[in-house]
Amino acid sequence: MYKHIIFDLDGTILNTLEDLASATNWVCARRGWPVHEVEEFRYFVGNGAPKLLSRVVPDGVELTDAAVQPFKSPEMGGPAASDNAWDLVPQGSTYGHWLAGWRCGIFSRFRR
Repeated sequence: MYKHIIFDLDGTILNTLEDLASATNWVCARRGWPVHEVEEFRYFVGNGAPKLLSRVVPDGVELTDAAVQPFKSPEMGGPAASDNAWDLVPQGSTYGHWLAGWRCGIFSRFRR
């Protein structure tokens, strides 16, 4: 019997396209790579941070762990999610009536 629920927010429950674009463009700018329009990210996202960054890295440039790590680790100075995304996350007992007895977690690349 299952006892845990994990909510995957990024692009699954929340529309985080702008946040993903911002985070990716932040890495691109720091590396001296071209940045992209938000709408372009509809074709870039999916399959995790390394795959996303591999889709934006300039031709002839090797994607290294040093480029991926700041995107994956907010503690290293990456951007935070916009507040409007986190405002949609259930707070306190909002959904307590149907989550009672479950251990719940939220998965997101972005820090609050």
